[in-house]
Amino acid sequence: MQPTLWGSLNVANRSVDSYVPSGPYIFKSGRYAGKAADLMMFSAPGFCRLRYMLEKMEGGLGPNSRPNQAHQHLRWLMQAGEHIRKC
Repeated sequence: MQPTLWGSLNVANRSVDSYVPSGPYIFKSGRYAGKAADLMMFSAPGFCRLRYMLEKMEGGLGPNSRPNQAHQHLRWLMQAGEHIRKC
């Protein structure tokens, strides 16, 4: 598998989550249908909405549940964002 920009950001988080995205996550339905989560991350309202979505998804996981692709991508995105330093 060829390393991509998306995969290279995940290297530090492999011990936490082995998900490696193949590209940006585009919401398929709902209020944000057609929007990329990765771009929403860079606006204050978008970031807050994504964080809220992730908290709801994390809270809804049962002991035998598996996260779906949106959940995995949001988890990866937030973890990758923690490593961005301010200028």
